[in-house]
Amino acid sequence: MRRSALLLAAILVVVPACGGGGTDVSEAAAIQLEPEVQALRQAAADGNREAAGQELADLRRLVDELSATGELGGDGARRILAAATEVEANLDLLASTSTIPATTVAPATTAPPTTTTEPPLPPLPPATEDKREKDKEEDDEEEEDDDEEEETPRPPGNGNRPRD
Repeated sequence: MRRSALLLAAILVVVPACGGGGTDVSEAAAIQLEPEVQALRQAAADGNREAAGQELADLRRLVDELSATGELGGDGARRILAAATEVEANLDLLASTSTIPATTVAPATTAPPTTTTEPPLPPLPPATEDKREKDKEEDDEEEEDDDEEEETPRPPGNGNRPRD
């Protein structure tokens, strides 16, 4: 965490180095440099060393182009490149601390599962089985009676007779 804070601090050095406050960096150059610095800052904040390295390379390329066209003076270019070198050094530190060492975990030792078997239940006595069959027969007879009652027409009303 401390190293990534150092990296971000180094990136913050790049931003003022790109500023147009001095005569070495034109306003047009500052406008072109700003998105590169923002992309570098975001890659570093994400901990993406590869992307941050690519953004540094893009920043250096842009500094060379702006120097060649005269939009960036020698002192401005040196300040930006020095700050970029500092950021790169901090990226190397970030890379060395962000790799997580491989760890091996010993397999857990567990006892084999114990199985308990309960003895089977004894069979039902014959009287109980006979009772079940008898109950089933009675249920069937009741269903038949219900069917017969449905066929019998009923008088209108609720079926209650008026009291005399």
